[in-house]
Amino acid sequence: MGGHSALSPTRHEFQARSSEWRSPPDLPSDSTRLESMLLTAIQKDGLSSDSLRKADKVSVRRAGFALKLRDIEAYSRALPPDTWKIQRHAFLNAFTRYILVLPTFFDFFNYLPRVLTLSISCADFDHFRQILEGLNKIIVQLKDCKNSIKEADSDVGKTSDQVLDGFEKNIRIMVQEAVESSFPLRLSKNSKKLWCDSFSKAQPIYEPQEISKIKAQHLNYLKKDLAHHPLKQYLIPPTISGSYRHAIAKKNLANFDTQKIGHLLQPCIIKGCSVVSRLGRLPVGEKLPSGLLFPTRPLGIHDLYLLHLDPFSSKGREEISACLLALRGFKPENSLPSKGDKQGSPIEVCLNREKGKVIRIAVTSWKTRDGSWVASVKRRQDPDHHRLNRLTRLLNTVISTHKRPDYLILPELSIPANWFLAIAGKLQTSGISLICGIEYLHGSKKKIHNQVWAALSHDALGFSQTMIYRQDKQHPAPHEAQELEQVNGKILKPQLKPWPFPPLICHGGFQFGMLVCSELTNIAYRTALRGKVDALFVPEWNQDTDTFNALVESAALDIHAYIIQCNHRQFGDSRIRAPYKDGWKRDIVRIKGGIEDYFVTGEIDIQALRAFQSNHRSPMKPFKPVPDGFEIAPQRKTLPTGNADE
Repeated sequence: MGGHSALSPTRHEFQARSSEWRSPPDLPSDSTRLESMLLTAIQKDGLSSDSLRKADKVSVRRAGFALKLRDIEAYSRALPPDTWKIQRHAFLNAFTRYILVLPTFFDFFNYLPRVLTLSISCADFDHFRQILEGLNKIIVQLKDCKNSIKEADSDVGKTSDQVLDGFEKNIRIMVQEAVESSFPLRLSKNSKKLWCDSFSKAQPIYEPQEISKIKAQHLNYLKKDLAHHPLKQYLIPPTISGSYRHAIAKKNLANFDTQKIGHLLQPCIIKGCSVVSRLGRLPVGEKLPSGLLFPTRPLGIHDLYLLHLDPFSSKGREEISACLLALRGFKPENSLPSKGDKQGSPIEVCLNREKGKVIRIAVTSWKTRDGSWVASVKRRQDPDHHRLNRLTRLLNTVISTHKRPDYLILPELSIPANWFLAIAGKLQTSGISLICGIEYLHGSKKKIHNQVWAALSHDALGFSQTMIYRQDKQHPAPHEAQELEQVNGKILKPQLKPWPFPPLICHGGFQFGMLVCSELTNIAYRTALRGKVDALFVPEWNQDTDTFNALVESAALDIHAYIIQCNHRQFGDSRIRAPYKDGWKRDIVRIKGGIEDYFVTGEIDIQALRAFQSNHRSPMKPFKPVPDGFEIAPQRKTLPTGNADE
């Protein structure tokens, strides 16, 4: 017992500290503060916890640096380089000033390729040149030092000079590979001029090449899935992967003739990769990218659900199963989410949830600025440079809360599509499913799509995974249609197969539906959901809160379900509404206003609701009697409770 007590503070300290991959990125907007934070992380005496003083100091310093590097890399994937160059330049300056010095450099040597790649992929060629100068200075200093081999295998037989020559050669190869694998395929005139000015002459540890040759080698890396950006990013539609159009035409990606290499691979691999190629809209033919057949970063289940337009149908499940067998080496058989052939059947997403457990839902108060909306419609750069910062702070608060929610809901049009997978993955590690509205997706010609996405935890494969469900807003609100036409001549249309009645989702026994903002006003949709759902999620961007107040109060009673409304922070009235008999109980959560983004968690008891509705005649409490004509769906029926005081 004494040992457990002694280790308890250490365990709590480890839980309080984040790993490099666990929490969402969080960077300060002030470059001076970022530089000081990095310096604190790498300094030798920068420990803040007495309980960790006996730990390896170098490991702690590396962890602190890795967290900052992870945040920087996350920003490079999510944002255009020009929108966050202040923080990035502060990081690169600090790296050159504090890490590219002896002997600190060797403690952080393993992170050098990632920093090189960061500077090149963001076209920070001036900082890249400074890093090269710092590396060359280190090599010169090492050669001037008196050194000897401290430990080596007996058969090595190398002198210290030979070891230094090998080290320098390794640095040269590392720099060359970083340039060729991450060089931007689209460069502005200023970036081209900066490259030519910085590398017009040979560098001590880098021999410059023409831009055309570097791009050709980059394409070769990309086909083999060895480039900085994975090949799968070019298979996912550009609007989802974060680019309005790809820098490389898809016809230029295929380089392997499947007929010539068919004897090297099993037929199921060729078949599965061909399905992925078709879903990724690669040109039809016998050639496939070698990086698809022999991937280093294969598509995951969540990627396939984004690629497929109808993943829950029988055919969709078969195709995704074939893709997983080819890319991941296993066939899920009948473990994937499914939808019955009968109209109105719910999509079944398996999750081992404790029976009778109350479900926690975090309702956010999140603001998307009007300028971000206009930029989304016009395909322009987001003017809100602090938006990702605000989001990561909100998510970190959700993850660190004592009673973690099962679901987190964000409003309509709340985040760009290319942010979704990253934040859904971070939430999934904490067992939190995400439901949120996605910024407009641009289709062909003048079409535009307004979708709500759900990242749902799924464990039927024997391990925890995230399944992505997408649902279109079927028709624009009158005011929305007018503004889309006025701002950029756009027409809102569904991207996926239209539906006459709202789809149902059964997630670990919790059955719910989703409607986007003005769809709540459609009485046919509400009628179709009555008796079939435990809850209805409604992400909104709505300023007519008086009308929707009446709608939400009515919907909770006539659908006889929990209504989770999440509206834009500027207008508020986000809430969880329940059909309780006592009026003071009905608003489980109701929030409005504030100048910061925040969330409030509420609990819903779906088993109590089902037990109440399963009575032939409604008891006196705790809910209002079911409305006239109400029929509970067979899959929701349970043992009735009878009369209850609570």
